[in-house]
Amino acid sequence: MLASALSAPSPLVRLLADTTSVPVDVSRQDFAEQLSQWLGALDAVTLHGTHQSLKSVVGSSPLGTSPHSPAALEVHFQRVRSALVARVSEPVRLPNGAHEGGQSASRLLRAAAEAPLAAGEASFAPYRQHCQALQRHMGLKIATLRAQVRQVLAHGAAPLRQLSEMDAVWEQMLTTREAKLLSTVTALLEKRFDHLRGAGELARYAPEQQAVLLAELNVRLLPVVGLVEAFAQHDNTQKSNA
Repeated sequence: MLASALSAPSPLVRLLADTTSVPVDVSRQDFAEQLSQWLGALDAVTLHGTHQSLKSVVGSSPLGTSPHSPAALEVHFQRVRSALVARVSEPVRLPNGAHEGGQSASRLLRAAAEAPLAAGEASFAPYRQHCQALQRHMGLKIATLRAQVRQVLAHGAAPLRQLSEMDAVWEQMLTTREAKLLSTVTALLEKRFDHLRGAGELARYAPEQQAVLLAELNVRLLPVVGLVEAFAQHDNTQKSNA
């Protein structure tokens, strides 16, 4: 899943490319080459040490059956995801208590479009605040969900415990880089806002920002999706071999 995500443009990348008129450059590097650009020497040492420690996990006795079934874990994942989708779908609060979907909000947007370009920075402020608050909220909720899913896997069979430990290492190494990349989303959205404002088409902006943030949510959830799917696949394999 991670390999395919790195080898082809994700919906988030395509949306940002469409809204900012930046061409998507599909890398011809293979997965290992792309991943090496994200990791330094210390990361390689950490990965090597983790790989060596996982050997003991393979030979150890099971910790017992996981207290959660794959179905229950899927339900929990979908519940958290639905709550995040609902949060992303909330309207942006504009000045004077307006929302971007209301009539008063439309008047504010038209006024911003007709104002001098220098006012664009101020008019984007509520959208920037909304976007950054959502990113923080998504980061915290998904980090908690990811830890919960790892905890379930850590009480399963050896392969699932290995996956849980490796995912924890990957999260530690890649979180800072991921946060840095995702922080550019707001800057790109602001460029789109200014473009639509100058073209007198600012009413198109709010749905575009929402679509981008929903795509970002799906990107952030990919590691958790992988863990949940691995749990379900392992359970199916165990049942078919029984």
